[in-house]
Amino acid sequence: MTAALLEIGGLTKHFGGLAAVSNLDMTVHEGEIVGLMGPNGAGKTTVFNLITGLLRPSYGHVIFQGKEIGGKKPHVVAACGIGRTFQFAYLFPEFTVLENVIASFHLDPKCGFLEGVFNTSSYRRKEERILREASEILKLVGLEREKGVLGKNLPHGPQKLLTMARALAIKPKLLLLDEPVGGMHFDEVKHAISAIERIRAQGTTIVLVEHNMRLMRFCERIVVMNFGVKIAEGTYDEVRSHEQVMRAYFGHERVA
Repeated sequence: MTAALLEIGGLTKHFGGLAAVSNLDMTVHEGEIVGLMGPNGAGKTTVFNLITGLLRPSYGHVIFQGKEIGGKKPHVVAACGIGRTFQFAYLFPEFTVLENVIASFHLDPKCGFLEGVFNTSSYRRKEERILREASEILKLVGLEREKGVLGKNLPHGPQKLLTMARALAIKPKLLLLDEPVGGMHFDEVKHAISAIERIRAQGTTIVLVEHNMRLMRFCERIVVMNFGVKIAEGTYDEVRSHEQVMRAYFGHERVA
């Protein structure tokens, strides 16, 4: 087994008297693709928000590459190498697809003011590198032909792919995908799965929240939550027949 990239221990988040996440333990190893699933309201997105600094844990720890990041600001977490998408496609609607990705290189070392004003050779090299890398990312997710289209004019599926592309601009070691194929039709799901496979093949570790079981089949492990508590963990075949999982999804232990 490869080294642990992300270690979550005793992670808990209270909103008043409600425990949205309760005593969660979870480990993600380098190179893995891990699924996080559960019924609506199970706490899955809250876990992503706790990892990425949008929420502060009430208790517990989040350790990334051996360092505690629980409670750190989102930009600090991103700089550590964690990228994420959201359930909804947050884009710059008036920017082209390519410009959306370029704008996401916000953690890239900035050029000095005078470099930009005088258009120095170092400024031009940085601009050329960002343009090249943004174009490579669009090819990776299958949007190279749409690079000149405005974000607002993309159909739903390509918009979701563009959010992946934007998350990849920070060169994440760990990519958190929150319902990456939500709302997509069959062909769009197929293209998204291919994009995720290519991203993973490049060495990016992935944790994904998803209800689409076609995508969950690609996970080495799946962690299942219900009412903020982990109720099962294992392979796809193991969790789909787990009694607590059956009760959480269908209200009974086994499906006839």
